[in-house]
Amino acid sequence: MMSDEQLIEWIKSRRTIGNLQEPAPTHEQIRAAIDCAVTAPDHKKLRPWRFIISEGEARQQLGQALLEAAEAQAARAGETLSDKTRKKTANLPMRAPVIITVVTKMQEHKKVPPFEQMLSAGSAVQNLLLALMAQGFGSVWRTGLLCNEPAVKD
Repeated sequence: MMSDEQLIEWIKSRRTIGNLQEPAPTHEQIRAAIDCAVTAPDHKKLRPWRFIISEGEARQQLGQALLEAAEAQAARAGETLSDKTRKKTANLPMRAPVIITVVTKMQEHKKVPPFEQMLSAGSAVQNLLLALMAQGFGSVWRTGLLCNEPAVKD
């Protein structure tokens, strides 16, 4: 059992790990982390989040969606991506053995404005990161502009 001070120091020790290594968390470890995530503050119990687990080939599919999104952004700006940028973008999801995507699902509610639902989803992510850390795993929270592109949302 940790003392209050030890727990506070442990939380303060959380750091982003840019390139994550094997082994990936098991399905049971991911489930335990998600079980912690869903305890986030959630006014009116709207659960404005969804979790998508990508591992193996699904990471390559995500990379293709990111590449499609980056190409769409470049085309709108009248630009084209270099081969180097195309390859780097397609390989982004391969920097981790598993990706847990947290998707916000905002709902109309007269007492819970969208910003509060977004904060709840952010709290869920923090709980997820801490639960993974408690199980011995590093993590990184990445978003970026590509996440709002239709190719990625699809």
